[in-house]
Amino acid sequence: MKRCMVFLSLCFLLSTAMPAWTDAFRSNGKGGGRWSDPATWEGGKLPTGGSVAILTKDVVEVDAVPGNALACDELTVDSGGLLRVEGTNQIVFTVRKGLNIFGGLMLDLSNTPSARCEFVFPVEANQAPKFLIAERSKVLLKGSPTDAPNVVFRLAAPTNQVAPSISVDITTKTWFESDHVAFEGFTFGVRGVDGSGVKFNERFSLRGCQLVRSPISFYASKKIEIEGNHWREAADWAVYMNGCSAISLRSNTIERVRDRGLLIYASNDLEFLGNRFVHNGEGFHLTTCTDTLLQDNVHETNRIGLLLSNCTRPVVKRCLFRGNSSFHLYAASGAPTDPWRLYDCVFDGQPTDVNTGSIFSKQKTVVEVVNTPRQTFALDQEPGGVAFSAYVDILVTNDRGEPLGRVPLRVLSGDQVVATSRTEAVGSQTGHTPLPSTHRPLVLAWCRYVPGGTTNPPPSCTYTVEADGTHLGYQKQTVPLVVDESFLRADPDKPTKTITIKLAP
Repeated sequence: MKRCMVFLSLCFLLSTAMPAWTDAFRSNGKGGGRWSDPATWEGGKLPTGGSVAILTKDVVEVDAVPGNALACDELTVDSGGLLRVEGTNQIVFTVRKGLNIFGGLMLDLSNTPSARCEFVFPVEANQAPKFLIAERSKVLLKGSPTDAPNVVFRLAAPTNQVAPSISVDITTKTWFESDHVAFEGFTFGVRGVDGSGVKFNERFSLRGCQLVRSPISFYASKKIEIEGNHWREAADWAVYMNGCSAISLRSNTIERVRDRGLLIYASNDLEFLGNRFVHNGEGFHLTTCTDTLLQDNVHETNRIGLLLSNCTRPVVKRCLFRGNSSFHLYAASGAPTDPWRLYDCVFDGQPTDVNTGSIFSKQKTVVEVVNTPRQTFALDQEPGGVAFSAYVDILVTNDRGEPLGRVPLRVLSGDQVVATSRTEAVGSQTGHTPLPSTHRPLVLAWCRYVPGGTTNPPPSCTYTVEADGTHLGYQKQTVPLVVDESFLRADPDKPTKTITIKLAP
């Protein structure tokens, strides 16, 4: 009798301590159906909270739901299952403990701007819910391409409470695409992903999204394109990369990041085209990277616009630097390399902190600013320096004024060769050195600053140009060339020097 009483008491305690079985809802295991149809669910009961699971081989379609609100403690899509939201829905999901995707999540409202789907993750007891995207899962999120995305994932915290973010890890064998979606309060980590889509069920894509307090980090990932997104109000960084390759960031905006808008380490073969870095600590920080192209970016009202450190072969083209407080460009390198060149960049005004300058060079490598007026600068005590250079396009003619093609050119400073090229015999450009738009032109310094050298160096540099037309039956011609700031021009196709060579006697 006593054993029976003890057993009954234990059963009573377990029944009060554990949630009732009715709090767990599962799809029917027969292919699923519409969310609002009782036949879609095991036992014919619509989910009213608790835990909801979509089983393997079931597809549950979220349709119009009375009240336009769905709430549960936990929502799980099993491997082989699918949760799909399309059409004209106006749905708000509240997920109190976690969203777990082992199978598929397809949310496509791209063709219906009036529709809306919002996933809300409330913070309770200072604890953020979980968002799990498991290996072999597939997540496709597509909103309407409007200024206010109609697909939203957000963390909801009590007023005046600093909320922890929701960590979302995306690893190999995972497919994740997000187009025109808003995220607020998430921290994404992308690890070892090949974003090309060549590998089975492995891809990463982010386009047209708005990310508020939602930084993203890439580790050992490659072949990823990130385009048209807007990050703001992150703490340490908006985008971080380490050990990545073949990644392209195009037309993104990163603003109001406390430390660094973009932070890249030990990566190669990267391109950053048409991005905006506004109101950040450091707009763009690039360290120990190789073969990186930065083109048509805007670095505006940051503390430091662009910081390059220990990089190999960085190329900066047509970037705008404006309103940064300490430096527009901060360059640092511990080893001598080829010059770091900035082509056709615009420095609009000096940094707002009068104790600094546009360019700070703390390195053994020369920073060469091509086709840009002279800027203020600061030099560390390293044997590098800052050089301001110009395109020198030379036209070679014979004594009858006819352009000559395929004439080798050498530019010498004393007995040292500083540039080589040749004229071209192609169309209207016959007789010219290669042009900036299609070739690497002659680039010659007109002003050089070196640590410990002259405070105000001469505003011009003198060279000797040698045009060797002997293979065409002409004499080798040598002429002096003085390059100064007048060689800077908006039209690089216009020649700046003409050399006439004569027939050999």
